[in-house]
Amino acid sequence: MAAQGDRVTDDRGGGHRHDRNRGPGPPHPGPDGSEERHQPGSRRRPDEIAARVPARGGRPVGGLSGAPGRPGTRARPDPRRLRRGGLPFVHRLRRLPGVRRLAADGPRHTGPGGTPGRRPPVPEPGRRGARPAEFLPLRAHRRTHGLPAGLAQARGPPPGPDRRRRHAAARGRPARHSRATADMSRTTSSPGHAPHGTRASTVSLVIATLDEGAELHATIESVYGGSVVPDETIVVDDGGTDGSCALLEGARWRARGVVVHRVRRSGVATARNAGARLARGTHLVFLDAHCRLERTCLAHLRSALDAGPDAVLAPTVYDAAGTSAGCGARLIDAHLRVRWLPPEPGGTAPYAVPLAPGGCLAVRRTTFQRLGGFGAFRELGLEDVDFSIRAWRAGLDVLAVPGARLAHRFRPHPPYRLTGTSRAYNLARIALVHFDGARREECLRKVIGTTRAAEVLVEAFTGDWEAQRAAVEAISVRPLEAYFERFGDWR
Repeated sequence: MAAQGDRVTDDRGGGHRHDRNRGPGPPHPGPDGSEERHQPGSRRRPDEIAARVPARGGRPVGGLSGAPGRPGTRARPDPRRLRRGGLPFVHRLRRLPGVRRLAADGPRHTGPGGTPGRRPPVPEPGRRGARPAEFLPLRAHRRTHGLPAGLAQARGPPPGPDRRRRHAAARGRPARHSRATADMSRTTSSPGHAPHGTRASTVSLVIATLDEGAELHATIESVYGGSVVPDETIVVDDGGTDGSCALLEGARWRARGVVVHRVRRSGVATARNAGARLARGTHLVFLDAHCRLERTCLAHLRSALDAGPDAVLAPTVYDAAGTSAGCGARLIDAHLRVRWLPPEPGGTAPYAVPLAPGGCLAVRRTTFQRLGGFGAFRELGLEDVDFSIRAWRAGLDVLAVPGARLAHRFRPHPPYRLTGTSRAYNLARIALVHFDGARREECLRKVIGTTRAAEVLVEAFTGDWEAQRAAVEAISVRPLEAYFERFGDWR
């Protein structure tokens, strides 16, 4: 050490000051081995400081120099070393709850043979001079080193990807689930569920209704009397005025997953598309509002979709007022009228048919979206013919499911008023989108004989049929002529 006037300093300079006028204190060895006298008026003895501060590389940690100075003043820390676990910073960290909990876990660094060893520096990425792991706050420690063993066991398994569940697990509370999430998990005890280890399928039922009155309520009652019930039912009120949907908005049906969605009157196809956009199930079942499902109808449809997902399914439909039944249908003339096909006797396995009539059809939601949903058709009619042809051209099979049975009320006239041009427009649109040559011409000639034919044809030709035709051809893998060769032609 070198004397400089009234002050004695070491080679590093700065540090603890002592006043020579207060007299010498007890001797204490300095950093370089020389004697350094501590003044009685100073706040802490150097030996006390050395006892409390862990040694690193043979030097005291915390940036305290051994130079004496004035008594009664606090040690001046080295700012370059405060960030690295210096004494004042250590004391501040020990007051944090997270650090107290980390200290309870015991030493985390051991040397060879399990003995306590030197603490390796663990810097955070992109930072210089990172703090040791046991002095990090709990959140920073968890981000850099993971939870300590004690806390990890107390908090259970790591949370899932859902943000709300992740935050709840980090706080030690169970995650809250919405009513929709609870409703979508009610199929585990149902027959025909997915195999163990795979995600169970869910069913969304979509019903488009318009002034159906009591028929709508009877249809819903038959649906929820089955062995498998839908995980959600979306009733799309297509501009109705009879108030038949009001009863379904009560607490009883809301608790069973029934949702009423109101739209302006736009037709069956548009209403069903609106319901499909709201659906969350893996399977979609479209149903008329004047049907009665048998107890196992939905169970058979869901099992068939689980076994063959890329298909459009048609159940067995029988007349509620008679004994005739059909399973699938085929085209019979240029008006695109259909004839029901009788179910195959003694069979329960699905088989291919030309068309899935729109009274009830089932399809996976991903398949429905890939096909673009139902076409832009007016009011009522031929949306099921267009959808079945598009599905077949895209490489999907239209399958009859004879085991799924329901009663349909066939009526000469619906309970609402139709315009005289909607079916003629739908016929012209299918002819323009799908057909060519003589088949297209034959269908358009049928339009000419209808009411306001000129107006209908102008609207059809000035519409977006060219864009729709291009979209259909973009996903098609089968030629249309092969469809008629397989299932028969009306010509």
